[in-house]
Amino acid sequence: MKKIITLFIIIIGSVGFANAQNNIKQELVTDRPDQTESAFTVPKGFLQIETGILSETDETDVVKEKINALNTTLFRFGLLDNWELRFGYEYLDYTYTDKLTSSEISFNGSGPLVIGTKILIAEEDGYIPQLAFLGHLTLPGTGKDEFETNYLAPDFRFALEYTISEQISFGANIGTEWDSSHPRSNNFYSFVLGIGILENLGMFLESYGYIIEKSDPDHRVDFGITYSILDNLQLDASAGLGINDLAPDSFISAGLSYRLPE
Repeated sequence: MKKIITLFIIIIGSVGFANAQNNIKQELVTDRPDQTESAFTVPKGFLQIETGILSETDETDVVKEKINALNTTLFRFGLLDNWELRFGYEYLDYTYTDKLTSSEISFNGSGPLVIGTKILIAEEDGYIPQLAFLGHLTLPGTGKDEFETNYLAPDFRFALEYTISEQISFGANIGTEWDSSHPRSNNFYSFVLGIGILENLGMFLESYGYIIEKSDPDHRVDFGITYSILDNLQLDASAGLGINDLAPDSFISAGLSYRLPE
């Protein structure tokens, strides 16, 4: 798996450096830390790397589950002006505790690989929002046994983004993803409000969730901040809560995003 990732970086990185010198510098727009994917694609010839850590906890009177994503990374490469390729990878650590018997099960390893694309459909124009389409495939047989998927799991969503004012923007996603462990579908929704506090400091408030086939829904809320150190380097931090029984109790995340070349 490490060889696959290394080869991916070398190929798209070398192409990016060769082509990006002719690109006009554009604002760094990321797909983290919120769950709402942006409606912007990476500029042609650029490689954008978005990475971070995530800790999620869910606890009842009898059990406690905790999963840490110690390295969740998304590679985004601008193939054309309105089309990007995407490659996702994460390293997971999972712990299950039976509080009645004090027994514990834990394991860690690589999660399944994800490949995908994002296509810009329409640019924002007056009352018309920016609109993009995203599609991914989660690949079976590419993660550690405990995290390996049983099915080739596709997902897709439409992302829209609209500028309300110079400091405030609104984004939304709607789509469907198929469970990688069971042949069932989950409908996804998200709404996010982005607020520019300073020129290089922003915050967001978000509501999102999953409408799960033959199950109760999973609804969550989160908030976070982003801080741009350089034009091509951004830090982020976020936290959230589940607002119904099926959702996890709480989760926190931190990470950084950077784009090559500068």
